[in-house]
Amino acid sequence: REHRYDGIILDPPSYGRGGGGEIFKIETDLGPLLADCRKLLAEKRGSFVWLSCHTPGMTPTTLENLLVEAMGPGEVVSGEMLIAGRSEIARLPSGCCARWLRL
Repeated sequence: REHRYDGIILDPPSYGRGGGGEIFKIETDLGPLLADCRKLLAEKRGSFVWLSCHTPGMTPTTLENLLVEAMGPGEVVSGEMLIAGRSEIARLPSGCCARWLRL
């Protein structure tokens, strides 16, 4: 379609099946998915990809590495997502996220 986007927000499943029986596994398919996203992202300063992940074993550093590998040079920040509790020690981990920004 030749459309380009200023930002792409992704929250892919850990595992899924497509309508044609295709299987998506985040461990093997996230890299190619991000490479496809790069083709859709506008080539201008400030374009970004935001990626969240709730898969056990995936870390903020893993997401950073995948984004840099797929998107190229840019500013990357990442962190753990937490569900707030009644106190600081009652927070529950809920996955991780990372953002890549074109400079």
